[in-house]
Amino acid sequence: MKSYNILFLCTHNSARSIIGEALASTHPSGKFKGFSAGSTPGTSVNPIAADIATELGMDHTLLKSKSWDVYGQPDAPKMDFIITVCDNAAGEQCPFWPGQPATARWISSLLFVTMRLVSNAHFGLDSLLLRTGDFLIHHKFRVQN
Repeated sequence: MKSYNILFLCTHNSARSIIGEALASTHPSGKFKGFSAGSTPGTSVNPIAADIATELGMDHTLLKSKSWDVYGQPDAPKMDFIITVCDNAAGEQCPFWPGQPATARWISSLLFVTMRLVSNAHFGLDSLLLRTGDFLIHHKFRVQN
């Protein structure tokens, strides 16, 4: 089974992008490996985001704020999708991404709804994860298995 690398970008890589990484990495299909980074990474991960990621099954030792420059290097993992989850980061000049991945912007209002669903006792989480995965696999990107 092919797996897809997804990079979630945000300015500080401390909350929204961390949750995106966890949602992808713990997706029940096993088809995604999540990554996250920021243009000006913070010094720590937001504790609420860390709790949510850990509850989703993400290894807490992997939760770190990282620069997006790491993923623009020739030896970096090749991304299939790059999703910007922050309005500020969406307006910044991004590095060159090897492999010409599909890019998208996950608007803040949708992400905040997602975060609220996840943090409110995981209401609808299984459905949300399945719909997110189905969208990435089948909708617009036309990804082949």
